[in-house]
Amino acid sequence: KWSEDFTKFISACLIKDYEQRPSAEELLRNENFVKFDDETKESYRDLLKTYHMKLSSLDVPDVSVESD
Repeated sequence: KWSEDFTKFISACLIKDYEQRPSAEELLRNENFVKFDDETKESYRDLLKTYHMKLSSLDVPDVSVESD
């Protein structure tokens, strides 16, 4: 089973609305992330960079919603 801190960190990473989701830099400074050892941090940095590159190359529709 995953720790509560890990679950919170991953949940923050998976917020779909980019306006609500913390930036990669903010996630890497997150109190839950800084508790990880250096090897784990490096693995997550690599993973976040990989996903960021993949997502930035996709033609994704705007998911933000404005009220009228």
